[in-house]
Amino acid sequence: MFQKTLIYITADYGFDEGDNSHSYAPYIFLATDDKNVKRNCDEVDVAPTVYYGLAMGSKNFNPSLDGYPLQADLPESVIQARQNASVDNISPSKPSITSPISGANLSGTTVITFKVSDNNLSSVLLLIDGVLKADGPWTWYNNDLWEAHGAYDWDITCINTGYHKITILAFDEHCARNGPPMSTITVNVNHDCDDSAGSFSLMASLIIIVVTLVALIPVIAIARAHNRKRLSFFKPN
Repeated sequence: MFQKTLIYITADYGFDEGDNSHSYAPYIFLATDDKNVKRNCDEVDVAPTVYYGLAMGSKNFNPSLDGYPLQADLPESVIQARQNASVDNISPSKPSITSPISGANLSGTTVITFKVSDNNLSSVLLLIDGVLKADGPWTWYNNDLWEAHGAYDWDITCINTGYHKITILAFDEHCARNGPPMSTITVNVNHDCDDSAGSFSLMASLIIIVVTLVALIPVIAIARAHNRKRLSFFKPN
């Protein structure tokens, strides 16, 4: 069984050379007994490599995987793009949140829109009060650089009244080296969640319980009387 089993061992990050930190640690390892593996890789290639070993090509995924299996040659265009990204130590531009504006008073459903661009822009995350809400799908353009336009429908009908923070994070292909820029605005939700439906449901439940108990009173009385008759029938003389 061991000879027929493919084993892949890897890490999620490396360490700074001669140090015990990983503020800039692009090198990780992948150990395997897969004899078809024939090249080094980026971290995004690990998952496609495992799927390839399971006879599951990257074309079976929608959307397709970002990386390429190590059992196959890397396309020349991808090699060049990765080399360009590896020397890019400039962070993506600061995201621009176009709506809502900072300090806005909101109610109902609000559409959050933004845009961000960079030569090697890879992903954009939207957080509300520090919680990830969406990482896409965004609209992407490539005109000399990558540009992402995003729109997210934020349903605030049941959001607590008060101030809330909207944050956009932008990552490029080498984000471990040039930490992601972010933009944050604060908005005010000026209404409470309408819990009248819940109150009505609770009231209806209480009414049903009371009506049921009232209806059971004569049934209980008849049952008790019947039990007394039965007990008297077996009562010794």
